[in-house]
Amino acid sequence: MSTKFFLIFFLLIFTSKCQFNFPFFNFGKRANQNQAFQRNRQTPRKSFPLNIRINQPQRYNPQTVNIKENGRFQRTIEPLIGKIQFQGLFQQFKSGLNFNDFLINIVEILRYQNTHFFQDNYARNTLAFKNHISTIKDDKGYIENQNEYIDMIYGKKRLKYNGCGVIAIYNVIYHLTKKENIDFPAIIKALEYDGIILNGLFGTSMKAIDDYFKSQGFKTKSSSKMNDYYDISQYYDAFVLTVINNKRDITQGLHFMAITKDNNKYTVHNGYTSTPVTYNSMNDVITNINFGKAKDVYLTGVKKYWKKIKGYYYYFFR
Repeated sequence: MSTKFFLIFFLLIFTSKCQFNFPFFNFGKRANQNQAFQRNRQTPRKSFPLNIRINQPQRYNPQTVNIKENGRFQRTIEPLIGKIQFQGLFQQFKSGLNFNDFLINIVEILRYQNTHFFQDNYARNTLAFKNHISTIKDDKGYIENQNEYIDMIYGKKRLKYNGCGVIAIYNVIYHLTKKENIDFPAIIKALEYDGIILNGLFGTSMKAIDDYFKSQGFKTKSSSKMNDYYDISQYYDAFVLTVINNKRDITQGLHFMAITKDNNKYTVHNGYTSTPVTYNSMNDVITNINFGKAKDVYLTGVKKYWKKIKGYYYYFFR
């Protein structure tokens, strides 16, 4: 063999062992690594593509979301509530359903259209309610002035504007039990879960108040007919009366009032005055409420549920 052959063979072994990269001979592991690096730069890995940008979802302030929702419904004719429920209701109204029952059924439809759950309101209302305990004691245990409760929340609105229903429940329970430590924020929480109308926009459902009293162990009877009011007023001890604020303008909304009975006298709590007003009969209450401007819609009578056990009568309250 020639001398050139041995020289080339020696150079091949030397460069492979020492990992050198000569400019004339591209040998060795170093050259292979450089080639692999260049190849990876040209074709990125499939597990982490470099040419794709990851877009994270945009987060908005809750007020901004509400404004966008309002704008969407203003630009479209899409209804907030399904039409099928109202179609059956209007058919009943055409067939002879009176106005009070018609209004009650509308409220019941709106009762199940809530889209939010208000879990944070209970803690806030518990702290705020402590500021009103002294005023309640001065008013003999009743809540008489709804306008003072601007620091408490019911749904999405202040209790000052939509809390007459839960206040009426509180006053009736206090009258029947005389308990001074009634958990008023818990009543609000229960009605927010089942009973509030459109997240608190229109207050409380009338039948939800009746359902709440039954769930707490009271006996109730409700009616929307004037002929049944006398029987309810005779056999029950406390009442929740629902009225339209102005019978000539239904857009002014509804109002709930607690009525207590003592010695055949009927006292209205949290009515249209900041102090309780006493009447001789239920008929006088309905006739003179809000100086004769209001119209009755629904009356719920409430009394203790007495049960005879071994010759003794006990009443049940949760």
